[in-house]
Amino acid sequence: GEVRPVTRGAVPDDLSAHLYWFDLLPGGTAAVGQRGIEGINQVVAVDLETGAAKALLLGLSPRYESGHLLYGRDDAVWAAPFDVEALETTGPPILVAEGVDVRPNDRAIFEVTEDVLVYAPIGSTQGAGAFQPVWIDRQGNREPLDVDPGNYAFPRISPDGRRVALVVIEGGNSDIIVYDLESRVPTRLTFEPSVDWGPVWTPDGSRIVFRSNRDGALNLYSRRADGLGEVERLTESSADQRAYAFTPE
Repeated sequence: GEVRPVTRGAVPDDLSAHLYWFDLLPGGTAAVGQRGIEGINQVVAVDLETGAAKALLLGLSPRYESGHLLYGRDDAVWAAPFDVEALETTGPPILVAEGVDVRPNDRAIFEVTEDVLVYAPIGSTQGAGAFQPVWIDRQGNREPLDVDPGNYAFPRISPDGRRVALVVIEGGNSDIIVYDLESRVPTRLTFEPSVDWGPVWTPDGSRIVFRSNRDGALNLYSRRADGLGEVERLTESSADQRAYAFTPE
């Protein structure tokens, strides 16, 4: 079918602007979403036929379930009685769960279905504590990599299957290492006080391409996967750029 807009666009004073984290309401003619602008997050109801929107309350990541509007606020999930026809709350909210990972100006990490609420505790998805990268085979057997526990992200296996590139996050910086699965030796590729992220292997496995903000906007850089040589800047743009894959050639 044809794609059509259901909100009126990014007009600063329009409640239908800057909406995300939608949840479709029963009947399919309206939805609730989160409107974040200038540090303030509101739960907004939108009529999908007309694009008209109304602010309901302050909160993040709204979800509708069993006659209630659930949302995150102040490290907790709250639920308010909700009329899906009138698109308005009909009573005060009640506290459902405390200690929830609610990220200001971002989202609340929870989901709900029928009588079950699933959520991430505070800090559990933001690098609190240390993690151990592991191999998991198709039978569920685990084999940890021989690296120090830390905050790792974005693993990418080399084309020959013998190495894995990882992002390691330390404080406000992130760097890229390459771990050799045979020698069990990690090689650090980046050392700048910057965000170095998203390693991608070249098809021959000789180099890693990644994005970095070391010179301003996130641009693309490259370095030999064995750590030799210098980092090479590939692009120069005022726009953020991200690499995800190479063509075969």
